[in-house]
Formats: sequence, C-alpha cells, structure tokens
Amino acid sequence: MQKMGMRKGKKKAIHTFGEVVDITEARPYRIEIFKTFSNEPLCTVYSDELVGDGLVYIAIAPAGDGKKGMKLKELKKERDQLIAKFEAGKGPIKKAEITLDDRGRAQNLVVGAYYIFNVFKRREFFEGYERKSIPVGKGARSEPGKTGEERIANFLELMDVKKGDRVLDTATGMKEYLRQVSKKRGSLTCLNMSPSILKRTRGWLGDENANFVAYDIEEGFPFKYGTFDVVICDALLEYVSDCHEALAQAGGLVKKGGSLLLLEPVKSTARDFYPQDMWEVALWRPGHDPVFNTRCMRETLMSRKFEVVEKREMRFEYPLYKKEEFCQSIAKFQKSI
Repeated sequence: MQKMGMRKGKKKAIHTFGEVVDITEARPYRIEIFKTFSNEPLCTVYSDELVGDGLVYIAIAPAGDGKKGMKLKELKKERDQLIAKFEAGKGPIKKAEITLDDRGRAQNLVVGAYYIFNVFKRREFFEGYERKSIPVGKGARSEPGKTGEERIANFLELMDVKKGDRVLDTATGMKEYLRQVSKKRGSLTCLNMSPSILKRTRGWLGDENANFVAYDIEEGFPFKYGTFDVVICDALLEYVSDCHEALAQAGGLVKKGGSLLLLEPVKSTARDFYPQDMWEVALWRPGHDPVFNTRCMRETLMSRKFEVVEKREMRFEYPLYKKEEFCQSIAKFQKSI
C-alpha cells in the first residue's frame, strides 16, 4: 500500500453537470438546471435552442484572444460559492448564471474576460471531452502521473491474461495494460462511446487484431452473455446513471471461471463540494449517491456468483477545500458458475 502524490488539475476549463428541471415555452428558453442528487440550483441558461431534458453537461473554457463567446459580467462570492453571470451578443445562449464552489478551476474566472459556454447532452459532451483532454503525440497515454501509473501497474498484475483469452475493456483509452494483452496474444475488444478516442487508441496500440466498438453503455452492451474471459471496469461506473445495472451487465459478459477487474469507489469524507472537472466525479459521487459504494457493488457481483480473489489498495491526495487523503481499491472478482 503506497501513498501517492497529490493530483493537480492544471487546465482552466470547468466541466460540471446537472439535471434540467424546468424549461419555459417562450424563446429565448429559460432552462433551469439543478445539481444531480440534490435540490440545489446549479445553472440558469437563456437560450434560443433547447438542450432536451434530463442530465446535461456544462463546459466553460477561456475563449482566448478576441471578444468571442460570452463575457463574464459579474462574479459574486457567497459563503464558499461563486455566482458567475455571463452575457453574450451572438450565439444561441444569450445569458447564463452558474453557481460554483470557490476553489480549484472557478478561481481562474476573470470578470470582463470572454468564455465559451456550452450545454451538452451526454454523448456530445464526452466525445468532445475525451478528444481534447487526453494528450496527443509520442508517449501520450490516458493515465499521466504517479497515481495513474500505480493504477495501471495494479491492473497489469491482476489481469493474468493467457494466450487466446478474450478481454473486454468497457471504457477504453490509451492504457498501458492493453499493450500487455496484445503482447500475450489475447483477443482484445475496446469499447467507448467516443469514435475519436477509439481511433486514437487504435493508432496508439497498433494491434491490427484488436476490435474497437463505439457504443453507449447506457444502452446496454452489444455482446452475448458469457463472451469474455476477462472484463475490465476501469473509470466506468462513475459516469453512468445506473451503476449497478451497468455492473450487472458487465458481470454477465464474463465466462464461468473468468474474471472481472473493478476500480472500486473512492473512500473519503469529502462531501462539501460539487465537481468542476470530470475526474472529480470519482471523489464526489460516493458521498452523494447512496448506492455508489464498495459494499453495494460487491453485493451486485456476489448475487451473480462472483467472489473477490484479490484486492489492491491505493492512497492519494487531491486538493478540495483542504488537503485530504483518499483511498481507492482495484478488486479482482472470479465467476464461479
């Protein structure tokens, strides 16, 4: 059990999400968005275009040179929150007001500066987010930093892939353990909803025999049950609406005697924040979703005849309002029947 260094988000873009709870009928539409798993307001948007109902993702990024996008007209602090008010002259979104935690990326906002402010549905957001957030070029990979390196090393040691094994990566990216599957001549299938990340991962991996499938896990897996010897759930369940249904379906794809590798929920007491970056969802969700925890996930797998055969625990730090140590495990489950 090794204590890792602090993870630091260096980018200035803010990424958050919420539930659309009300839309007026008159244009520009007044769209009310509340925090997920909460009755607290997150954002009000006045737009000439509808974004649909349900879960939506909000992206705020510096517009760069020139007066493009929306101007930040006002930034007001209330307790541990910042209320940011944006206005625009062009584009479908005319005005927006969003409540953010007074920490991290929100501290980079500058009154008078221009920002690209967008509201997306899930598939559209993740296609753009994954394409832009993962480094490009020689040596690029999805898990930069010591914390990511430890995670990948643990997955590598737990996989124990043999020649001819069929392996499914349910939320793929440029992860070093995929090279190990190729090296051992396993049959690899990589799944992601983003065609861009699939294309980049295929080029990075260089395995002509690997299969890459664009598919949204919210719609179910496009495979028959009992198809794979190894199923990997790495950074998947944080981002689906029904984590237990997704986990149950993933477990159903494992053959008798096969294994499922699961990156379990983070253990922490950090409840007093709301994500401003997608990675922070992994820290935030265990404190706000009552069924997003290790116990519930193990019960889901045990009810489908899985048992834990090994677990690797990792510790790391991430700055929220204060420095706090987090704990997260990778568990290997084996299917008995």
